Amino acid sequence: MAAIKSVSVSTWVAAEISEITDRHHVYITLIETDANGKIAELRVSIWASGKAKLLARFTDGTGGEKLRKGLKVLLKLKPSLSPIYGLSATVEDIDPTFTLGAAAIENRLHWMLDVCFGEDDCMIRKDNAPQNLSLLKKIVLNLIRADKTDTAKTSLRLKRKRAAWDDDIRMKMLGIHPL
Repeated sequence: MAAIKSVSVSTWVAAEISEITDRHHVYITLIETDANGKIAELRVSIWASGKAKLLARFTDGTGGEKLRKGLKVLLKLKPSLSPIYGLSATVEDIDPTFTLGAAAIENRLHWMLDVCFGEDDCMIRKDNAPQNLSLLKKIVLNLIRADKTDTAKTSLRLKRKRAAWDDDIRMKMLGIHPL
């Protein structure tokens, strides 16, 4: 434990905020997830001595966004190991451009799914059906984007409709060749 306790190397970590408590100090629980759920969790702290500077840097860099649950962040962390608290880390810096980029990608994907597939109007709510249908829509969207057989300059929505109406276009898009 003494070897880990004396580590003084800071590292950049990208994760999602799952919990945040802002009192005198800011306590944040970071998580990393994959398709099967949570795979890692780490408790980090922003001490009061650096709180105003770090939070102002983030707020100014993101155009007014505040740290909150569900936000993806890139933090420079200094790890520490305590016999009482276990593994934790102190936030030394924050990169607001990472959060802006992650938000822009999510907004763009959501907008595309809503425009092309009417995802916001979808009434499917039972069991895992919403997640399954959303994943299927993302796969179809990626197939349409990757399609190089259709040289016409048309919208993704129109390409999707043309593939739905015409078996030959759909087969070319999927790379299926008739016998």
